[in-house]
Amino acid sequence: MDSFHLKQLTMDQFNAGPLKSLLRAHAAQPGRPVRTVVDERTATEGRNHEVAESFKTALGHELLWAPPHALARQELEYVKFVNGKVRAPTEGPVRTKDIFDAMANVAYELQGSQQDILDRLGRFTMGGALAGGLPLAEPTRSDADELFDTWRRTTASRHSPGQPRGYHGDRSRGRR
Repeated sequence: MDSFHLKQLTMDQFNAGPLKSLLRAHAAQPGRPVRTVVDERTATEGRNHEVAESFKTALGHELLWAPPHALARQELEYVKFVNGKVRAPTEGPVRTKDIFDAMANVAYELQGSQQDILDRLGRFTMGGALAGGLPLAEPTRSDADELFDTWRRTTASRHSPGQPRGYHGDRSRGRR
């Protein structure tokens, strides 16, 4: 919390009680630069499945980027999906899935705002007009326009062709 100025710190329910209490007490100390919310997320079967599916979809659509990390790569390659549950590998060079869990949960939390936008877009009905159009009164900005603008801003790609995802160059030097 002190090194990274976290706004939110979450953990699953496994042995969370004493640690959560200590961290909340530390977060409540006066003079901290950022107010950190310490929370517990119960790792239910349904939530775990939703997180894993969301992570798999985001990976498949190349929406995620992370720096190279050998153990993370091995966990992602060897993690198993058994009877609807993500399981740590039982064979191969790695027997853990801790980094997978951390990456999947962070991606799920960050993706949440985009899911809200997708849900709102899904409620719009299709509309049309006559060829050549109709005379309209003064054009007005609709909720749909605002929503599409928000969607464009959150999904706009900022990386240049030939650069790895997540690389934005030296911003002090301007765009090229």
